[in-house]
Amino acid sequence: MLQRGLLIGIALAVLALTLLAAHWRPLWYDELFTFYVARQPTAIGTVQALLAGADTNPPLDYLLRHAAMALLGASSAAFRLPSALAFIAGLLATYAFVRRRVPFIPAVMALLLPVATAAVYFAYEGRAYALLFASGDGIITEAAVQAIASAPTTQDPWAMTNAIERRQARAQRRPTRGHASKPLTGDGSRRAGAAPP
Repeated sequence: MLQRGLLIGIALAVLALTLLAAHWRPLWYDELFTFYVARQPTAIGTVQALLAGADTNPPLDYLLRHAAMALLGASSAAFRLPSALAFIAGLLATYAFVRRRVPFIPAVMALLLPVATAAVYFAYEGRAYALLFASGDGIITEAAVQAIASAPTTQDPWAMTNAIERRQARAQRRPTRGHASKPLTGDGSRRAGAAPP
């Protein structure tokens, strides 16, 4: 219960700080494109503006921002709210992935790592970066979980590294086939019947 409370507290703190930054930081050039496209009177109008060439990014980000502004008003904080929520979702996906492998405290440190880097700007950027962060974390996490689940279990922490090294060693011992083993002549053609260098 204490661990869940700490995670909720971190998520709420990140949300509060990003919404404060979203409110006080003025919209910049690229965000203004997104803002005006997402501010269409209807969601269909937003999609039609995109189809007409208003911007080349996928529509999901615009539709989320349109919904946020329809519910909360056309403010910079409402406009950037989907970014804040997507960033928090990405942090929690990172935590969930790491927590399956390590104790609670290192997993929380992994959750906080993006907050301590330039990635935190995605949390209050009115573009699709935070949505990509969240979906990328989810896709990468799911792929890694599937790969680990299908791998044979072992107690050797170096098993993967050893397997890669064995594969590389076998690849280096394998003779090359065909004309690639014949040395080049001065004009760049292959010498017939020549031994490899």
